[in-house]
Amino acid sequence: MLGNRRHIPAPIKEQIVSMALKIRDKQRIAELMDVGTSTVYRVVQKAFRTGSVTCQPLQCGGPRALSGIQIAFIESCIERTPDIYLVELQAELYDAYGIIISLSTISRTLK
Repeated sequence: MLGNRRHIPAPIKEQIVSMALKIRDKQRIAELMDVGTSTVYRVVQKAFRTGSVTCQPLQCGGPRALSGIQIAFIESCIERTPDIYLVELQAELYDAYGIIISLSTISRTLK
């Protein structure tokens, strides 16, 4: 059942792992740390499998097409010429950075 889960901070999980190296009784560790026995098994297993007690989130989405500097460049082009077209911004980016960016990417960036 997912409704009874709670967040356990990383320092507590690290303490569980260090206790597991000294105390073999997982039930006793669970009682001392006020967590479930399955949590102790899961944390210890993750620590030995990955070397970390926490999951590292995957980067969302793909790599970014424009860097922060290139976005600032687009903004400066708009400040300089407020009625500039997306096609003209695309040409400015190509002239300045040698990159070809789609019009939809430029439009989404401006939003």
